[in-house]
Amino acid sequence: MRLTALVLLATSAAAFTIPVGQPDGTYEVYTAPDGTETHMLLEAHVEGRNTVPDKFAMAHKRKSAADVSIVECGGYPLPHKDTDDANNAVDKHCGGGKSIGKHNDFYSVKGCTVAYFCNYNDGPQNCYASERQSTSRSITATCGLYNAGWMNIRSEGRNVQYGYEDKCNKGWNFCGCGTDGC
Repeated sequence: MRLTALVLLATSAAAFTIPVGQPDGTYEVYTAPDGTETHMLLEAHVEGRNTVPDKFAMAHKRKSAADVSIVECGGYPLPHKDTDDANNAVDKHCGGGKSIGKHNDFYSVKGCTVAYFCNYNDGPQNCYASERQSTSRSITATCGLYNAGWMNIRSEGRNVQYGYEDKCNKGWNFCGCGTDGC
C-alpha cells in the first residue's frame, strides 16, 4: 500500500499541469534548469482538419517482437469538435516526423480538450501525425468513441505517449513523468 502511494506521488509530482486560463494553442512544455515548468506557445490557433501526406510518415511503423503498447482510458467523454481540432493540431505539429527534445512534451488545447505527445526518453524522439492517428484508433477501440485515453509506445530506444483528455479538470496532470524523466 505504501509503495503504491509512493509511486503515485512520484508520478504526479513529475507531471506537468496546464496553467489555469491557458488559451487555445499548441505548446511545448519542459522543466527549465532552475526547476520551473515552462510552457512555450508554438502556435496560437487550433482548429480545422489537416492531413499530412508524407512519404516518410510511415517510417516509424517498423516494429519488433519486443514492442509494447499500452492503452489506458480516462473514463469520460470529450467534446467531439474540440477533440478533433486538438488532435489535428498535434498532427500539424508532428507532420512526417518532428524531433522533440529529451523529456520534453507538447500539447494542443482546444476548449476543454488537450491532445499531447510525451517524450520519456533520454534523447530526442520524433512524433508523427500517422502514429498519433494510429494511437487514436487504438484508444477509440479500447475506450470508446471520443472518450479520454492515452497510449504509451515502448520499443527498443523509444518510450513516448500520445493521448487526449479533459484539461478543465482542476489539477489534472498530463504525461506523468515526461518533463523530468521517469
